[in-house]
Amino acid sequence: MESLDLLAEQGHWTKCIEKAKAHGLPILHKYLALYATSLLKDSSPIQAVKVFNTYGTPAISQNFKIYNRIVKEMLALNIDKEENNYEIWSELRQMLHKLVENIKTGNEVNSQTKSHFEELLLIVHFCALRAICKKVPSLKQIAVKISIALLRYIDVIPADKAFCEAGLDLREEGRISEAFVFLNYYLDICEAIEEGDSQIIDNTYMEHTDIPTDFPLPKALYLQDDEALHDDIRQWVLTTSMDQNIDQVHVVLIA
Repeated sequence: MESLDLLAEQGHWTKCIEKAKAHGLPILHKYLALYATSLLKDSSPIQAVKVFNTYGTPAISQNFKIYNRIVKEMLALNIDKEENNYEIWSELRQMLHKLVENIKTGNEVNSQTKSHFEELLLIVHFCALRAICKKVPSLKQIAVKISIALLRYIDVIPADKAFCEAGLDLREEGRISEAFVFLNYYLDICEAIEEGDSQIIDNTYMEHTDIPTDFPLPKALYLQDDEALHDDIRQWVLTTSMDQNIDQVHVVLIA
């Protein structure tokens, strides 16, 4: 085992994993977890997904925090800007599908954990569908509906990201009133993140919907690395708010 530890310390992970396979599943799973943790420390959740898809996604309790962290970090990324965004979501969906299937065949996982990962699988499935629908002009309206549906999961998806994507998708489709509501709410959330105070968010337009108004504030802004887009949204909301023809309607979920 010392040789495996040495390979891991030196970062020779592929060789380490291949050698670990000869020592049985418990040892393999141990070093897979260490490898994935190392990748997450290096901000490489996409690569961590590839590792589990290649070597297996065991339904063991010591890995659940790793799977959760992978999904959480992936959902916080701006994957829309990647040309292969569907493939990225598809690989994460594959990892979660394997995990859920492994959970179903085991007897050691409680129903709450099972339901949790099934929900994550559903969310990621929606993300994959949205990505592929956005690539097909005739399916863009479905992508918009999915973006709106994902707002129900802002206890998992960073709230500013979810409202930003939904608002931008609506704006692109010319649904200006709804886009205004969502992007204005996005800006409110951004301000709350910067101030560290969720109480300043005006939830008026989310009342009478099943969009949560009690959700965790993200630790970092979704568009922190894309100030140009954030400023564009801010300017658009300001300009649109002065348009007398815009109905600031209450939100009605259609997805």
